[in-house]
Amino acid sequence: MSLKFLIVFFLCVGTAISGISFRERPGEAEALFHQQVGSFIEKLEKLNEAAGRNDAQENLKQLFLDTRLAYKRSSVMVDYFFPIQRKVVNGPDLRYAEDDNPDAIHDPHGFQVIERIVYDDEINYTDLKNEISSLLQTLKSIDGQPGLDYKLRSDLLFDAMKGAVIRMVSLDVTGFDSPIALNSLEESEGVLEGIAEILKIYRDDAGTDLASKAKQNLKSATNFDSFDRLRFMKNFADPLYSHLVNMVVAKRYELPVERRPINQFATSIFSDTLFNIHFF
Repeated sequence: MSLKFLIVFFLCVGTAISGISFRERPGEAEALFHQQVGSFIEKLEKLNEAAGRNDAQENLKQLFLDTRLAYKRSSVMVDYFFPIQRKVVNGPDLRYAEDDNPDAIHDPHGFQVIERIVYDDEINYTDLKNEISSLLQTLKSIDGQPGLDYKLRSDLLFDAMKGAVIRMVSLDVTGFDSPIALNSLEESEGVLEGIAEILKIYRDDAGTDLASKAKQNLKSATNFDSFDRLRFMKNFADPLYSHLVNMVVAKRYELPVERRPINQFATSIFSDTLFNIHFF
């Protein structure tokens, strides 16, 4: 075997390996996932205990809000890596049908149903306990998934964070995700905390700082209605999104080339190339 062939061979292997997405610190993402979901389960179990005691509404409301914040911190990974379960965890409080069986109408389940029950004038404790028990079962199933370390790759984690920013500006700060409690600004802080915790795995101080500044802007809001959402999106959420995209390019965390709804290289949520028109 010639020396020239060996040089070419190892150059090709090195190039291929450099394009593979590795985490700098394997196992940390999985440990963070279980920590976030574990905290979520712990908060939900406290709400379940309070419902079992038929606690007063004000206590249930506070426990509900605490649980929602724990969910939002974990939602960056949970919503991305478990899209089917996401419907059960936080789907809209609307009856729905599946595309493959439109004649079968399903009742909604999850957080928004729990929110309606907790904030109703008269709490149905039986329905509340049933909804919480169902949600706990789903979460424990998610937390018990094997082999998550192989799923939580860098390219997917950064895609999850970018998706979380888009959901935050479109669903969270707008109030869509908290239609009754109107706790969307606080919940958006939870999303940013979840993003910052992932970025700390990568020792990304610049990204963590951007997430912190966005969180501080949310904290400065005096109330839900007067909050300047456009300023938040332009000056805080968009720079964070741009940073995530630039990190993807710099660290070579690109996703495989295939048809996707979002252009992974668009550096702004306001970009006219953000959506891939060929996907729709």
